[in-house]
Amino acid sequence: IDWNTKGTLNVCEFAKKKKCSKVIYTSTMAVYGEGDNIKEKDALNPISIYAISKLTGEILCTALLPLHGIDYTIFRLFKTYGPGQDIKDFKQGIVSIFLGQSICSKNIQVTGSLERYRDLIYIDDVVAAIEMSLFSDKLKNDCYNVCNSKKIMIKDLIETILDIHDDPRDDFVVENIGSHEGDQSGIYGNNLLLKSKGWSPKVNLREGIERFYNHSKNIKSR
Repeated sequence: IDWNTKGTLNVCEFAKKKKCSKVIYTSTMAVYGEGDNIKEKDALNPISIYAISKLTGEILCTALLPLHGIDYTIFRLFKTYGPGQDIKDFKQGIVSIFLGQSICSKNIQVTGSLERYRDLIYIDDVVAAIEMSLFSDKLKNDCYNVCNSKKIMIKDLIETILDIHDDPRDDFVVENIGSHEGDQSGIYGNNLLLKSKGWSPKVNLREGIERFYNHSKNIKSR
């Protein structure tokens, strides 16, 4: 709440003071709760404090910025991954957690069911959307899903990681360690609105995992 709600209010006030032309707000798929092929106009049902705080940030942007002639773009990011994430932080980033566990140990610990699913988007594709909003008027005063529109189960994500790994598959142990409050069982998004503006994801899951793995193992080796 301090970071996402109060922090976003501070950004809006700062934008007003500096007479900014636009604010780009990165929100989250978590504002939807659960669902398949989720569209931007679908019902919002946040089920965690994190999701509530990010949704409140969206409301602040849409309510306050237009009062001062400031445009906004809201991106609801689905599960973003790629080089730059801390593979030793096992509390943030579903792909980086499993990839980090595979590099730092042979034990991959999973919270919740292996049948859970997410929509995974590579960092370069997210950056492309943000750059498009920076340098084009196509994306303003609206909200956009940034996603691949693909349903990836946790078990398939882990299998992809182990498949591209340098070490043999049999070296690894995958174990379930329970679940935690507010975790989504399954969600994937619809990206047609953002695609209609000229954006499209370029990096598929296997290519993204390979890039992330090669970058991360080189970082660890240094």
